[in-house]
Amino acid sequence: MAHFLNKKIVEDKIQSKEFKHEVINVGKVQEEYISKYILDLKVDIIAKEYRFYKDEKGKYNIPKEFYAIRKRTKNHVCNIKYRRNSSIR
Repeated sequence: MAHFLNKKIVEDKIQSKEFKHEVINVGKVQEEYISKYILDLKVDIIAKEYRFYKDEKGKYNIPKEFYAIRKRTKNHVCNIKYRRNSSIR
């Protein structure tokens, strides 16, 4: 499904900081110009490392959700979990 935004909507979203704004000059910079907008989406992958430490009884209290994928290495246990960011629309 295509989604179209007119120039005013794009400029309003830039002004309100809802969109980041990057200017790319094509040709020799002059006083007069024509603007055309292209919307790019940026997706970031963030690796969050949770470090669990032993409690007073010497036990690691790691919640079950961290055991989705488990791989043992010589000195570490790696738990890899992919979580969809619900704030992305």
